[in-house]
Amino acid sequence: MIRGTTPTMKFTFSEISTSDIMTAYMTIKQNGGTTIEKDLSQAEVGDGYLEWTLTQEDTLKLNARNVVNIQLRCRTSSGAAYTSEIFESTVGDILKDGVI
Repeated sequence: MIRGTTPTMKFTFSEISTSDIMTAYMTIKQNGGTTIEKDLSQAEVGDGYLEWTLTQEDTLKLNARNVVNIQLRCRTSSGAAYTSEIFESTVGDILKDGVI
């Protein structure tokens, strides 16, 4: 993930249908205390996947060369709750700061 860009985070499902997902949150957290959270209303829901695209403003909140943790949590219409593993990514820097 690079600051000032608009990356897409895609989570794929093999055991549950995305049409059964009633609530979902993607959380990105950095040790410096920055948290970015997106809910289901902000996701693109496809056949077997959920994906969120971050804004430049989102990624500019992150500190370069630091690790971010990324995780999905969701609940289905039956009440079953699921979570992904926690993924790590190092944040890359940019030379020209700000939104372009």
